[in-house]
Amino acid sequence: MNTKERLEVMKQVNAANEQHVADWKNEQQITGVFINVEERFAAKRSIEKTLDSYYELLGCDSIDITEITIDGKRFDVICDDEALLKSEAIVSAVSVYGDPMMCGNLFVVKFDGVDDVTDLTDDEVEFVLQRIVKLPRLDSEKPGIVLSKCNY
Repeated sequence: MNTKERLEVMKQVNAANEQHVADWKNEQQITGVFINVEERFAAKRSIEKTLDSYYELLGCDSIDITEITIDGKRFDVICDDEALLKSEAIVSAVSVYGDPMMCGNLFVVKFDGVDDVTDLTDDEVEFVLQRIVKLPRLDSEKPGIVLSKCNY
């Protein structure tokens, strides 16, 4: 193999390594729907797939992951496990009958079928966002938001 051929092989190896690093970084991200009941918005959000990122996003020191259905479709929700301990717990999810189900900020994702959570598709993001409703709040003239049509 001459020098020119070796350089070409090295370029291909470098390109493959760069692609591998890019793929690995994508695997370290998770996309879901973030429901912020304190600031009253819901949006598609991609974050690092780490415990610290979940704490930071939800604004808490303890999380839980629970399985729910939303209008008949199964999702996993990463939630603030301390929300009910706060002096003014804010409802963030209600059942199909309007009963409170969860409090505090939420991050809606999916179970990967094995042992971890995974991304929502764009269609699933839209499905969840369409089930966010505005409700009056006693502490403010500005309405709050909740995830509706939920069930365990």
